[in-house]
Amino acid sequence: MDLQFKAADGSKRYKITKIYVPEGGSFQAGAPLLKAESGKMNTVVKAEQAGTLKKLLVKEGQEIGSGEIFAQAEYAAGTSAAGGQRDTAGTSAAASQRDAAKASPNPAFSLFGKKEELSCEIAVVGAGPGGYEAAIYAAKQGKDVILIEKSKVGGTCLNVGCIPTKAIVNSAEKYHMLSGLEDIGVSCGQASFDMHRVIGHKNQVVEQLRGGIESLLEANGVRLVRGTAAFQGPKELLVSQGLNRTTVKAQHVIIATGSRIADLPIPGIHGRNVLNSTTALDLEENFDSIAIVGGGVIGMEFAGIYASLGKRVHVLEYEKQILPTTDPDLVEVLTEDLKGQVDIRTGVRVQEIRESENGQCIVAFESGGRTKYLVADKVLVAVGRSANLDGLKLEKAGVDLTENKRSIAVNGSMETSVPGIYAIGDVTGKIQLAHAASHQGLVAVDCILGKDRSMEYDFIPSVIFSRVEIATVGRTERELKQAGIACNVSRFPFAANGKALTMEEGRGFVKLIAREEDGKLVGAAVAGPDASNLISVLTLALTNGLTPEAIISTVFPHPTLGEVIHEAALGLTVGAIHYHE
Repeated sequence: MDLQFKAADGSKRYKITKIYVPEGGSFQAGAPLLKAESGKMNTVVKAEQAGTLKKLLVKEGQEIGSGEIFAQAEYAAGTSAAGGQRDTAGTSAAASQRDAAKASPNPAFSLFGKKEELSCEIAVVGAGPGGYEAAIYAAKQGKDVILIEKSKVGGTCLNVGCIPTKAIVNSAEKYHMLSGLEDIGVSCGQASFDMHRVIGHKNQVVEQLRGGIESLLEANGVRLVRGTAAFQGPKELLVSQGLNRTTVKAQHVIIATGSRIADLPIPGIHGRNVLNSTTALDLEENFDSIAIVGGGVIGMEFAGIYASLGKRVHVLEYEKQILPTTDPDLVEVLTEDLKGQVDIRTGVRVQEIRESENGQCIVAFESGGRTKYLVADKVLVAVGRSANLDGLKLEKAGVDLTENKRSIAVNGSMETSVPGIYAIGDVTGKIQLAHAASHQGLVAVDCILGKDRSMEYDFIPSVIFSRVEIATVGRTERELKQAGIACNVSRFPFAANGKALTMEEGRGFVKLIAREEDGKLVGAAVAGPDASNLISVLTLALTNGLTPEAIISTVFPHPTLGEVIHEAALGLTVGAIHYHE
């Protein structure tokens, strides 16, 4: 059961000042669970029923808004919200809350929930990038749309993923950059890093974007219904928020519930100094060292952050290479940049995380058939996400799962096994990227509108925002070799680009891969400065089937980083002009 924060003034943000029940702790009906304040207003959340607090999603000092989920609980059998439990004043919890309701037109809590029935053409479950963009796109084309969200609009990407990590990456990069400014004649004295203000800036960016999304939904006539959705039938959803119940009947449904952090079976993974990709985003505590379990995209982005801040960083990766799906030549650019600052160990399996007497973490891992140990102040577990299917009651709608039962099965049009019900984003298990989910949402809406659309996955770009940005699109060089497809490969280094050198950014290269059979571009990659922007040009070229000759005939401005694309294309024909191997 999700526990929601309800405040008398739903427009305000509240600061959590006290959490009364620890994770795993039990509580009685009417017992205080959480206290929060905003200015002179205080709100105390009391338990509606007796039960156990299974998982805390917030911490003291964090901000929260009305309607947001702060914990997950399991209620004890046979209890009810009006079960006659007594509060500290000796009156029943039910009577206390009735009195509060009489005293204020906007009570913090009420035992008498609101019931409502709504109907629409399209109901979208989940307001992440895929869901809210699909809702706005459909509304712009005249559809009556209801968007359902149990927590914050923007989903994982905006609230605890893409955007907040990039805000912190930006702060860390700027701090790291200061150490080399004297080389170019700039001196700014002793630099310092205030993690409290960094987190504050991150929160400000997130809140600004979240407010923008809510304004866009309103401007486009999308009705936002808050609560947890569960199917009651193929085209009927019951949305629960506290004691409120809203029935939504729709002609079409788009499921966009995303994914959650996978719970790995590692003993000690829930220790007090063990972080995940969500809790790490609010960490203001100072520390000297950290062990990161997982050398994938998330792990290496955090490794770059902490290395830039001068922390001792250890990365433990199960596969033989960090960023296992990335070509080795691209990974080498990153590992070379992190050399001496990040201890990377591959081919290892983490067995256990223990806590020492002084509060440090002891990580036991297997390497080369032997158990070894590593000590660090913090551990960040950055491995895996799983489709968020909990509570949807898909069986009532008849929606089939994939063969491994971990995600929702869809066809090329993003339609499930039930006509009129679609699924997009991480919940499909196709590809865990926000921009992929957004595009899948547009495809689903177009299919609902009767257009002939199907999702294409050949040229979806991906970006790794570590100390060196790495971006790829299309097929990798290693993948093509394994498939026995003969290709020509061209690399042009940033060290031979004038603009890159003026920026002190000579690391890395641009790589173009063309099929030998017909010269068609089938893959591209960038490791180096502004890779996240340069990959968009290459994605446009590959998606539209451009040849190297088409790129060569395009005039690129000088001096710019984009010229490396022009030179790499020349490398597939007559040879690059400003570089000779």
